Amino acid sequence: MSGIATDRTTLLLGLSSRAQVWFLIVAVARLASQALNGARGALHNCRATAPACATYLPSVESSRTISEHSVRCIDWMCGRFTLKSPRRIKFGHINGSTLEPLLPRYNIAPTQTVLALSDFGNGPELSPLTWGLIPSWSSDGKGFINARSETIETKPSFSESFQRRRCLIPADGFFEWKRTGKVKQPFYFQLNDESVFAFAGVWDRWTKDNVSNLSIASCAIITTEANELLNPIHDRMPVILHPELHGIWLDPRAGRTELMELLSPFPASEMKSHPVSSAVNHTQNDGPELIVRMDAEPGTTPSLF
Repeated sequence: MSGIATDRTTLLLGLSSRAQVWFLIVAVARLASQALNGARGALHNCRATAPACATYLPSVESSRTISEHSVRCIDWMCGRFTLKSPRRIKFGHINGSTLEPLLPRYNIAPTQTVLALSDFGNGPELSPLTWGLIPSWSSDGKGFINARSETIETKPSFSESFQRRRCLIPADGFFEWKRTGKVKQPFYFQLNDESVFAFAGVWDRWTKDNVSNLSIASCAIITTEANELLNPIHDRMPVILHPELHGIWLDPRAGRTELMELLSPFPASEMKSHPVSSAVNHTQNDGPELIVRMDAEPGTTPSLF
């Protein structure tokens, strides 16, 4: 290696000043390219194996979105959910049977597109949002997938959205991971009748450097303390709203006290759960096999939950 370095130094000294500059530019560019490729490889591995939350880079979804942004995971909670029966969505006069055909989804992950119900300027409607709320004032375009109910009024990232831009995010189940030794066992949670329900959420619109055609409408799911069913797995859970509470959550006239009372744990008696395959850890997997009961996998410790 020292001989190679000496040869290169001798060659560089023998070149003209302009040639030396060009030589250095090429060398730096090559090193930068190697570093970038290494970082991409590390990110790909992280993205492929992260069980619940990590830093993700989304694909370009439309001309209205920025191709890359980071997502911060708050509480490491509710990092994946399902909407396997989109035609069963029913929010007042809006229901899935009147929507354009939607594919079942079994592994919805941060930065992916999710459906949300809110008033986006033309009355209540279902609209696609990016999961990972980016505050409108953000300078770095970093988003948050969860917002804690206890601090949603005071955190600058969420306070204005909580006051003015609340939404409902339809789902019919979500995943959470239980650590047993060095192994994390995924569990799938749903309502007893396996029907579609609604997470309480907030949304915002972020514009890149005030360029109107480069913007992201994004959302976060609100979390609260876990109920008795989730508590052995995690100390947090997403806020799920009963249908009779949907109108209050979306009402722009609703008061602070009334809204905060909605952000409580969903009754454990109305939910069920079961262990599932670790295949859900990989975002590229998206099929019904991800929610099939699997009590133990080879090389793992059977769950006592």
